[in-house]
Amino acid sequence: MKILVLGGSGFIGQAVVEVLAERGYEITIATRKPLNHPFAHKACVVKKIEFHRLRRVSDWPGYLSGFDVIVNCVGILRERWKETFESVYHEVPAALAKACSRLKKRFIHVTALGLTQQAQSRFILMKRLGEKAIEQIEGEICIVRPSLLDGKDGFGAGWLRRVAQWPIHFIPKCAVGKIAPMHVRDLGEAIAALCVCSVEALPTSIEFGGEKHYQMSQYLDVLRIKKAPPIKFSLPACIVRSCAHIFDLLHLTPLSWGHVELMRRDNLPRQEDTFALRLWIGRRPIEIDAQSIRPNTTHPYRND
Repeated sequence: MKILVLGGSGFIGQAVVEVLAERGYEITIATRKPLNHPFAHKACVVKKIEFHRLRRVSDWPGYLSGFDVIVNCVGILRERWKETFESVYHEVPAALAKACSRLKKRFIHVTALGLTQQAQSRFILMKRLGEKAIEQIEGEICIVRPSLLDGKDGFGAGWLRRVAQWPIHFIPKCAVGKIAPMHVRDLGEAIAALCVCSVEALPTSIEFGGEKHYQMSQYLDVLRIKKAPPIKFSLPACIVRSCAHIFDLLHLTPLSWGHVELMRRDNLPRQEDTFALRLWIGRRPIEIDAQSIRPNTTHPYRND
């Protein structure tokens, strides 16, 4: 089986490629900067692709030729030059899904939990519009919505772990929603399973998350290594919003306005998908704690 992983140099993309490579599939990684690709498997082919430019269905057949499955892990935290939220999350994925449908290719599209049309953030709105467009297309198409991810190379994951060690935790007053954090390795295994399952077993959409749920204040406690409890300081919503917009403008920290909106409400897998992760990876998910950024390698990824 030949699999094309778009955005294969990113946090999620690397996890998917790692699992697929371990299982012996022929993988091609498409990324914006192939010369800077950090992935270690030399058996993988790495190609350059300017994803945001491929907005028409007719742009895609040449890129998709020869592949059985296409996995889209492309994502940007903030807009940069011509890489807009509208192009990366809406226009291009819709064109790609249509091309896969016409060419009878399996398409796995990775987005996020908690997207709603009531949001004010363009990050969220464009992701949701992309989902809606893909939902209208027939074919072997699956939309994957993961919860908050933990792992060694994650920008947001690493930042949260550093913040968790601070003596003072500045908690947004509006961060009352619950999250179901999961390890990126588990997501990689689940997506790999979706790539190769039967047509009958492939869901049109699926939501993945860990089996323990936390508010952000509780999650920082889970990630904390230091024994001394932190001082918790509640930040008013207006200050958090102002800081998020400044961070977006200056491209500082992973805290964006979109993430502030996501923290306001529960971001948990729907009830029918509560144990979907366990079913697709065939074991209990890795339990997130202060040490889980590097899972046990003696008995890899087992937590029974």
